[in-house]
Amino acid sequence: MRKLLTIFFLLPLFSNAQVRFSNDKPKFGETVSFIYNPSQSPLANLSTIKASAFFFSEKLAFTAPKTITLQRNGQEWRGEINLNSKETVGVLMAFRDSTDKIFDTNKDKGYVILLHDSLQNPVKGAYLGLAMNYGYANTHPSFKFAKDITNQVVLMEKEFQSHSELKKDVLMMYLSLLGISKKEGYKETIESELTAKYGDNADLKANELMQIWSLYSLTGNKKAEKYHTLLIEKEPKGFFAQQERSRQIIEENDADKKLALFESFEKDFPNAVSLYLSAGFIANIYVDRKDTAKLKQLVRKYEAKVDAMFYNSVASKMAEKNLDLKTAEAFSLKSIEAYEAEKKKLPKSNRPYDLIFRDTYATILEKQGRLKEALENYKLALGNTPEEWSSKVNESYILLAIKLGQTDEAKTKGEAFIKAGKSTEKIRTVIKNLYIKDNGKKGGEAYISSLEQNIKEKNKNEILSQMISETAPNFELKDLSGKNINLTDLRGKVVILDFWATWCGPCIRSFPGMQKAQEKYKNNPNVKFLFINTWEQGNDYLPKVKKLITDKKYTDFTVPVDVDSKIVTSYKVEAIPTKFVIDTEGNIRFKRRGSSDETEEIVEEVSLMIDTLLKESKK
Repeated sequence: MRKLLTIFFLLPLFSNAQVRFSNDKPKFGETVSFIYNPSQSPLANLSTIKASAFFFSEKLAFTAPKTITLQRNGQEWRGEINLNSKETVGVLMAFRDSTDKIFDTNKDKGYVILLHDSLQNPVKGAYLGLAMNYGYANTHPSFKFAKDITNQVVLMEKEFQSHSELKKDVLMMYLSLLGISKKEGYKETIESELTAKYGDNADLKANELMQIWSLYSLTGNKKAEKYHTLLIEKEPKGFFAQQERSRQIIEENDADKKLALFESFEKDFPNAVSLYLSAGFIANIYVDRKDTAKLKQLVRKYEAKVDAMFYNSVASKMAEKNLDLKTAEAFSLKSIEAYEAEKKKLPKSNRPYDLIFRDTYATILEKQGRLKEALENYKLALGNTPEEWSSKVNESYILLAIKLGQTDEAKTKGEAFIKAGKSTEKIRTVIKNLYIKDNGKKGGEAYISSLEQNIKEKNKNEILSQMISETAPNFELKDLSGKNINLTDLRGKVVILDFWATWCGPCIRSFPGMQKAQEKYKNNPNVKFLFINTWEQGNDYLPKVKKLITDKKYTDFTVPVDVDSKIVTSYKVEAIPTKFVIDTEGNIRFKRRGSSDETEEIVEEVSLMIDTLLKESKK
């Protein structure tokens, strides 16, 4: 290895003190040396550190990252980057431990080198290539950057300022990212760019019409309807026309009209890929109407196409309605049998699907009075590790074990569930009663508290370690009743913001827990929950929002409506559900992306955040 240069400079636009580069404006063919000091990073004091780098070009094609050899020198690590490829316009680097579990991503910006020209300016394509590679770094296991779409947009716009000729090659990608970022002025920019490129030309290819429709839909522009019509006229039997018919079925609330739409869809598109997906909504109608004959007929018709999720969904709904439990059992078994063949295609879930399917099967057996079989299957549905445990399934298992007289098993498992923070009030009551039975009335509550102590302390430390302090952007929105909600007016209260949308399944599944948390603090005038509806699609979505809130019995929620998504953008939300907890001084102190489906976990977590800030405000 050649001798390293002894003079190092900070790369001002992108790096921080963790990395010092020998040249902040390298040119093609040069070798840049660097020193990495992890003392202020998550990798501090580790004996092995690895570095990976994307070498990107203006062609925007993805190339796999390369490993960069590091040599240790005391607490520092040294390496070199060779810029000898004619296509390279920049490098994006990150560091990680030997197990690929701990990363230093420089706050998801990475460590960046851009090649420069003879005038000391970044070369053509450098900013654009960096923007694209930030996208790759979101998903690559060697980087695991959090998404920052706005940053990608800013870099692309910086590129266009110097090399406007590159815009035409990436225009639709840029506009898509701009729309997703909802950066200020995005609606106007998207309409302006599309008008400049296409004007009123309707004689376009289907893929061009699709892109225009998608962008206008993203901005809520009424022009989307025009391109929606043009797409169907262009390909009346095409994929988009099929998807549109499927969408109509899904969004129709009247059962008879939904059935009529499905029959029409079957007739016009007998081989449509999305037809069997729509069949699930029709199955629900037959279950609600207790029409098992038509339900069985539907399943027989599509049995070659429907999947494990379909069978489990139907079986679960039948069990909920106590409808033809023998048929429900058969459907549930089909979901379990199909799981192995389909597991790689199934969407992500908080719990493995085989455990979800097994829980449905156990529930159906229990409803049939086959209690020993049900207990065996609940046990299988528990999973093998605390991470796989579900409080709901745990409760079913414990209550049935007690019912069957298996008190020792119930006690052993119940204590384990409580220690892991995967219990419910019913589980704790059962275990407390077993303790009282053996030890007398005194000490029952203390016993439960001793079981919970470690997990509660662990959860508390984890949550408190993630406390931040950022000024909460102010907003004024109207709620579903038309009342103005202004964040400034809530100063002096702990405010919980929950960003959600009607199409967001995880958002809706978290609502029972959030409702219970809100109920806990309903008499505390210093706590306020706001469920901010955002990112809805189309223009006429308000009735859908109101219907969901009413149908699901969440009418006690205060629901401000973020009509143009400006508030969700100001809070830099990248995905929903995302929750913020704001202190009495108007500062964001907690931010939680995603949510558990477990009601008690949600209540405990939200309560800890609220109680921490309430206690802090009294000092």
